Amino acid sequence: MLGAAMGWLAGTLAGNATHGSRIEDIAVGIFGAFLGGELLYNALRLPAVTDGFNGLAMGLAAVCGGGMVLLLALFRKANGPLKPHRTRKAR
Repeated sequence: MLGAAMGWLAGTLAGNATHGSRIEDIAVGIFGAFLGGELLYNALRLPAVTDGFNGLAMGLAAVCGGGMVLLLALFRKANGPLKPHRTRKAR
């Protein structure tokens, strides 16, 4: 949920307006939150929390989720917009 919110927010700040790019931003935000909250937290060997809520893992998830979407926006600007497929002309 946090990754989806960060993806939407970062997509809004980056200026993406199309429906397809918004869905892509949310998906990349979720992926980035997973990378930050689970993988990066465990890779840094930070202490485990026993009460179920871990604010540090949530913070890492938010930062990585937003960072991945902003990185995606930079890649979009460097590569340019995707062009739609050509359709066949009717005969």
